[in-house]
Amino acid sequence: MGLTLDDVEHILGIPVRGLAVYTEDERTPKRLLMDFLGLSEEVAENAIASNAFKGYAVKLSWLEMNFKEVSETDTDERVVCCARAYLLYVIGCTLFCDKSGGFVQLDLLLLLEDLDKVRTYGWGSSCLAFLYRHLGYASVDKRALPNASSCSRPRVHVIFDPYKNRRQNVSDIAFYTGPIRAMSYVEPYLPDRVLRQFGLLQQIPADPIAPQRASRGQHTYHVVYEWTEGFWSSPDYHLVPEDKRERTPPGIPWACTDDYIPWLSVFSHQRVGCGLPPVGGRVQQGREEQVRVVLNVVQRALGDTGLGAVELRQALQDVHAILLPTFDTKRGGVLGGEVRCWVYDKLVDVSPCSCMRLTCL
Repeated sequence: MGLTLDDVEHILGIPVRGLAVYTEDERTPKRLLMDFLGLSEEVAENAIASNAFKGYAVKLSWLEMNFKEVSETDTDERVVCCARAYLLYVIGCTLFCDKSGGFVQLDLLLLLEDLDKVRTYGWGSSCLAFLYRHLGYASVDKRALPNASSCSRPRVHVIFDPYKNRRQNVSDIAFYTGPIRAMSYVEPYLPDRVLRQFGLLQQIPADPIAPQRASRGQHTYHVVYEWTEGFWSSPDYHLVPEDKRERTPPGIPWACTDDYIPWLSVFSHQRVGCGLPPVGGRVQQGREEQVRVVLNVVQRALGDTGLGAVELRQALQDVHAILLPTFDTKRGGVLGGEVRCWVYDKLVDVSPCSCMRLTCL
């Protein structure tokens, strides 16, 4: 399950269709302040030199302090500048908020130059692209993740389609397939991976959009997807095909095609469970599971007589990936509180991530 354009439409109530939210204009922060907020060159330079600015990012509190009021005597230009500052403030507080400590990107002013044109942008799709990217950033920040010791396996009731009583049909834009964009962030949107959220029968999805470049380390996350203007400018030509929009049988919202589960068992993870608890908890059970998984990897490698050097190296890397996260090389013991999970015979990070890069369960 994951966030879709259907969610954005119902939760935020803002336009999803429209022009892509980005610009290729590369004006400097000083130039942006002068051209769109009406500051003099000296005032703009002093503002940028203060701690209210970090590169192209400006503090929301600075916008509020300097543009929160207009008076009867203000010129039309001043009123328009305050309107731009207010819209930038709202965007930074709602659509493009992150953990930066109350900053918003100043280059968004380029999209606010013509106030009559603001409504023509697809702010909903850009909000979703922004969220996808920052979920990716959060996936490498262990501080943003829960402690494994607090993991539990409660029985839950999954509501696949929470809006079915609020709409007759899902809007076509929710089935758009392709890249979405928020300024420099380009993210893939693949709704055929979560068809059950639209009340549809889950089928094997199409191949995902591959990034041009990608790297993810312990503390780094960098991914670049190609932006194809023709996709978003003509979304009706890039929808999930009609033959894949089969309604689920009444009373069976989790239904899927017969070939979906076998496909899922090969390409994704069906089960996610808690990782090793801290020392003093159910460590013995975790160790037994760890040994079982390692033996499975080794048996698969030994049973395939046609393995070459590359395959053997991959098998060793799998064993290494399973063992290393649970062993403290500095203290010589099992780690407690690591955010790890047993998933289909592998120990992996539990990372909040865009559902569009994953496959729905």
